[in-house]
Amino acid sequence: MTIQQTQKGEGIYFNMSAEEYFALPYFSRSLAQKVRFSGQEAEYYIKNPTKETPAMELGTALHSLFLEPEKFNATYVKNPSIYHEKFHGKKIIQTVDDLKPYLEQFGLKKSGKKEELIESVRAYLNPAEVVIWDDVKANFEREVIALNQKVLSDDDFTNLENICDKFNESDNLHYLLQNGRSEVAIIWKDKTGIICKCRLDYIQPDAVIDVKSYSIKDFNTPLIDQLRKKTIFSYYNLQYAIYAEALETAINAINLGHAEIHGETDQEWIDAFLKNPKKQFVILYVRTSAPYQMQALELRPSEVEGAGENAYFLVALQIWHGSLAKYKHFLQTGKWLGENEIAVLRDEHAPNIMWQQSLED
Repeated sequence: MTIQQTQKGEGIYFNMSAEEYFALPYFSRSLAQKVRFSGQEAEYYIKNPTKETPAMELGTALHSLFLEPEKFNATYVKNPSIYHEKFHGKKIIQTVDDLKPYLEQFGLKKSGKKEELIESVRAYLNPAEVVIWDDVKANFEREVIALNQKVLSDDDFTNLENICDKFNESDNLHYLLQNGRSEVAIIWKDKTGIICKCRLDYIQPDAVIDVKSYSIKDFNTPLIDQLRKKTIFSYYNLQYAIYAEALETAINAINLGHAEIHGETDQEWIDAFLKNPKKQFVILYVRTSAPYQMQALELRPSEVEGAGENAYFLVALQIWHGSLAKYKHFLQTGKWLGENEIAVLRDEHAPNIMWQQSLED
């Protein structure tokens, strides 16, 4: 195997679709995590990309609602309801029993398959007064397929509408999603020669905002403490470190004329964005069930100006660079560095047991 060649030039893309981005065969945070876990896992992931679960679909819908509201309105729909205002005052035929009065009225047979009974009486019904619900559902399903839409449950739609209302009522969070650009892709070449990619939820000239949905099961620990732990245990610090490196590398390359900006024409905004390659990183946590708490959490590489970088930032960079090195070795040799089918368990692999033994001694 050889180091992959870029299909897209290095730079920052403000106009790349999700489909185009995910089709690019470049190194990413998701692949880095798989490489770190197991080489076989990484190979399987490359050949079998992760499919969206219902929870992931809701998170995707939340992203779309916050970051691309026009796309959300065009993409997401809910099943038709007999209570919709366009059906007010009309008779709704849902069951065979609903059909029988009309079959009797027009002297038609009253037994048989539902589909056949509907067809027999259809010509006698006034669509302005009577609605055949099977037709409504069939038309809805055809439209969903034709427009490539996604159907959300009524509960999910209600939750998303409530989340939107909650965000609009906030006094302090609006600025996070103002004067920015959403779903921005970055492509850059790492020092290893590996082509990398990442996709940022929302970029302002001086900050990156990442929207994360969450749920709560533990009510014994303060919410803010849970979200701080979630940031570390979910490896969002890895995401932060990758974004920081990607932005710094890409912006420096653009300023030197070695990379380009694609799809953004507001020169004043671009100039402000390129002025400083180091950005703030903020996670906007959004709870997907009532009462829909929202919490912005800023991650910083260092707490004091001139101080060394925070441990969670340094550890994330080490994970990223270690995964890159391991992946490069695989591309060059076809073997995963440090992975053997037979391994050894030593004392240093069980520090708790060693600590216990030292107390007994």
